[in-house]
Amino acid sequence: MRFFIALAFIFFATGCAQVDNSLSVKQSTTHETIANPVRDENARLNAAQLKQSLVVDGEIDSVWAAATPLKFNTDWQGRATATPTQVRALWSQDALYLLWELENAALRNTDLDFPVEQERNKLYDEDCVEIFIAPDSANPYEYAEIEVGPFGHFMDLWVDRRRKSHESSWSSSVSVAATQNTLHKTVVIEMVIRAPDITRALVTGAQLPIGLYRLEGNNPRQYLAAFPTHTRIANFHVPDAFGVLVLNP
Repeated sequence: MRFFIALAFIFFATGCAQVDNSLSVKQSTTHETIANPVRDENARLNAAQLKQSLVVDGEIDSVWAAATPLKFNTDWQGRATATPTQVRALWSQDALYLLWELENAALRNTDLDFPVEQERNKLYDEDCVEIFIAPDSANPYEYAEIEVGPFGHFMDLWVDRRRKSHESSWSSSVSVAATQNTLHKTVVIEMVIRAPDITRALVTGAQLPIGLYRLEGNNPRQYLAAFPTHTRIANFHVPDAFGVLVLNP
């Protein structure tokens, strides 16, 4: 998510609050941290090593049966929602593959006039899923941010939280394919990341810091997280709360 979601709260006599606006990383360098991050030893996505060829076509091929699914329906504060998401991962020496299965997808918050072949600036304003991944397990504060949408749009950049900077020219070399079922409100997103900054870290036994998120809907807007950040306002850019991507044989 190339941004911090700054929530301007308007408090009423009843103590209610409303989301007012959001700011991207480009517009804001505000860095919210959590003093005592909630760490869950089970906060991990296990990736199986790919043993055969895989065509990225937005379909759940039999090869994905080797990947253990990670399911979540929590928002950034860990509260349960009615919007389930499932993620699976596979890896090889030259690529990282992810399969997202989205439920309760309204499919009404995407600019379909924008070509999927071009990087979609401000994709975080639309429906999308996001992966943050740090190739250096000792330094979770420098990581790739890759966003993909339910119709195949993408956006990527490199983030350095300690320097409070980002590199929008960085490329994840991502390929995306997606299929939608409007009747059942489901989406399958298949993606492969081939950026050398990521693939050089893909070795058996590696445990890489990772964040997995989903932005869904418009009014209300849902900020969903596999590994909740537990910040006061919605903020995914909290490396201390990242989970772990485990590269299994």
